Amino acid sequence: MKLNTKKILSCLTVILLIISTIPVTVSASEDRVRDTDDKRPEITKNKSLNESEKEKQEEKLEESEEKIERKQERVEEKKKQLENARNNYAKAKSNFHAINKKVSGNKLNPNSKKVINATKNYLNSTLAYMIKHLENKKTNINSSDANFTNKSLEDLNEYINELKQKRTELKSAETRERISETSDETREIWRDAQTNSNSIAIKTVNERINEHLEKSKSISLRIEKEIKQLESEGKNVSDVEELLNGYKEKISNIKEYQNDAGKIYSKTTNKKSIKEAKLKLQKAIRELKEGNNILKEIFKQIKDYRNDSIKLDDKEDINASGNGTAVLSGSLDINISTTDAKMVIKDFSGDAKVNITGNYSKVNRNENKPEGLEDNRALVYHGLSGNINVSGSSLNVMVNGENIELNADGVGSIVFSEGDFDIDNSSKKLEADLDEDIENTTSNNTSVSTTMRDE
Repeated sequence: MKLNTKKILSCLTVILLIISTIPVTVSASEDRVRDTDDKRPEITKNKSLNESEKEKQEEKLEESEEKIERKQERVEEKKKQLENARNNYAKAKSNFHAINKKVSGNKLNPNSKKVINATKNYLNSTLAYMIKHLENKKTNINSSDANFTNKSLEDLNEYINELKQKRTELKSAETRERISETSDETREIWRDAQTNSNSIAIKTVNERINEHLEKSKSISLRIEKEIKQLESEGKNVSDVEELLNGYKEKISNIKEYQNDAGKIYSKTTNKKSIKEAKLKLQKAIRELKEGNNILKEIFKQIKDYRNDSIKLDDKEDINASGNGTAVLSGSLDINISTTDAKMVIKDFSGDAKVNITGNYSKVNRNENKPEGLEDNRALVYHGLSGNINVSGSSLNVMVNGENIELNADGVGSIVFSEGDFDIDNSSKKLEADLDEDIENTTSNNTSVSTTMRDE
């Protein structure tokens, strides 16, 4: 009886060794200005192209959002399955220890069916938990879109299939010797799977960090360009400069942690070195997230500086939409679309051209004054509803109303004095690019980081 008890306890010890490796948390003159209701083919064409491009962008955005949602759904489903497996494992473990206690106290025969079944149930729930853990790992790898996913997935599939085979074999195991053999084989499979899984996690995090570091170079340069532009406009942007320096410091820290992790992992891949490498990469991810938070604040401040006035330098056009008042000045080509607005146009050089497609009422506010006076170079429109194109080398255009969409190209400025406009300029685009970068980088790294903690 004592000999049998020692054998069964030996078998139970092997199973406990396996369990110990499982994760705990797995913008005029009337005689000079041409004013017509005829449709302008070029404007119509450009508008059509703009609408088409806008539709394409919206479709692309919808597809991207749907893709993210599908990925998130798969991730959440795998998390639920993993949690269920964890709960089942915990119950089987509790029951197993209760049975083991009775065996140790000679209250149960180690060869009894009750002990054999409890041992099999415990090992089976352990195998189920291992399988779900590796399947969850596969989902995280797919979500990361890493460049080496195919080989990694093949390896994980192989380990999963081997563990499933062990579950099948366990069903027919009737003796403690056969259960012990299955335990030993499971332990070897899990050890290899863990080593491979750690390598995958480290590679995935390194790839994501490298992508972020590469993007950070262009992001920093673009912010520096924005700072110089704002300074040339006489604005004090020392607060933005300070934030940028803080962001650069975070990037430096990320590189340091990444390099430290690489040195540790390249020397040896034992459990201790893997843990140290993971801790370094987790610190790098934490710095990455904090850096992205700094970037969000930078773009918020740049947006605040830019909202009242925008400079046009003939290098890129400006798009804005909303309700209120916008004043555009300079050598400009302006396209405006509105449903109900008032517009005043002043042509200082006498070369302005105005083309309107839509409904409006034109009012010459200097009608009693002799023709040719400089003040007569102002055109006033009320009840504007349609599409307007205004171009000239020295313009001042004020538009006020609702549902205004405008595009301006050339050299000059735009001042938004009333209302609420959504401005699409370099800062806005930069902010949008950042949001996408943050979504793709931190979300993937978060899932990878979670995976690393589960190892």
